[in-house]
Amino acid sequence: REGRTDDLFTDAYAGPGKVRLALKYADAAKLRAVLYNRGPQAFNTGPMQTMFTVHGKLLTMDLLWTIAHDVVDAASPDPVTGVTHWQPAVNVLGRVPWFGANDDGMRVPTFFAKEVAQDLLDTPVFEGGRAD
Repeated sequence: REGRTDDLFTDAYAGPGKVRLALKYADAAKLRAVLYNRGPQAFNTGPMQTMFTVHGKLLTMDLLWTIAHDVVDAASPDPVTGVTHWQPAVNVLGRVPWFGANDDGMRVPTFFAKEVAQDLLDTPVFEGGRAD
């Protein structure tokens, strides 16, 4: 409960802020729910589990890791022009719950996909970085 909780979970957004507070001040039952989504205070729905538990956040991270190769492939330079485009990578990230939403029968990336893709722009994932 002590130490690095404030460094791990921001208070800028509701979900991580509530996880942060629960890790610092929760009783044993609430702590079990936040860490493992078990016990009488566990969340029954995926969205609530993702928002308010470490377990749910890690499940989402697992889904991101499963598409990591697809993101890298989507960020590859165009074989003809050599130019990289970030939209294909954002679209791949949008496959993950919370990173995309269904809109008129189409899957569209959301804020989270954009944020991760922007973080990747200046890494070796995008060979040209922001310069391209």
